[in-house]
Amino acid sequence: SRIAPDGRTLSGDPPSKEAFLHLAMYAQRPTAHAIVHLHCTCAVAISCLAHADAANVLPPLTAYHVMRVGTLPLIPYFRPGDRALAAAVGAAAATRRAVLLANHGPVVSGKSLVDAVDAAEELEQTAKLALLRHGRDTRQGAARRQREQQDDDVKQVSHGSHHRRRRRCVRYAIEHSGRP
Repeated sequence: SRIAPDGRTLSGDPPSKEAFLHLAMYAQRPTAHAIVHLHCTCAVAISCLAHADAANVLPPLTAYHVMRVGTLPLIPYFRPGDRALAAAVGAAAATRRAVLLANHGPVVSGKSLVDAVDAAEELEQTAKLALLRHGRDTRQGAARRQREQQDDDVKQVSHGSHHRRRRRCVRYAIEHSGRP
C-alpha cells in the first residue's frame, strides 16, 4: 500500500489496521523511504522475554546488527490496532532506526525498501543468535566484566592503602604533637 501522511490510501490494497505504526516512524525519520513491520519468530520471541534494559533488548552480537539496526528499544505492550501505540513508537523512532513491539514484532525503517528489509533480516538473525546463546555470555561480555572486576580490585586496593597511609599520618601527627 502507498499511504499519505494523513493515512489516506494513495494506491494499492487498503493498508492494514497497523498502518499508523508506519506513519509514526515516517513522521520521526524524515530520511526513511520505507518502513517494514514483521511478526518474525525470533524477534517476537525476544519481545516476549523480560529484559533488564528495555532501551536495548538485543546485544550487539554482530557488526552488521550494530550498523543496520543499532540499539533496539522495547515498546510496551499495546493491543494490535491501539492508536496509543503510535505515540510510543514515534517517541522511540526519533532516535532509533528500529523498535520492537512487546509481544508483537519489530518495526524497522530504511533509506529504501531494500535497506529496511536488510535491517529487518539482520534484526531477526541477531534475535536468533541471542536465543541460541541461552543466556550464556559472549567473549566480549566476559572480557569486559573481567576488566571491570580488575578495575574494582585496583580501586579497593588503592582506597584501602590510602586509608592506611592516612591513619599512619594522623597517628604520627598525634604522637609528635605532645598530646597523649
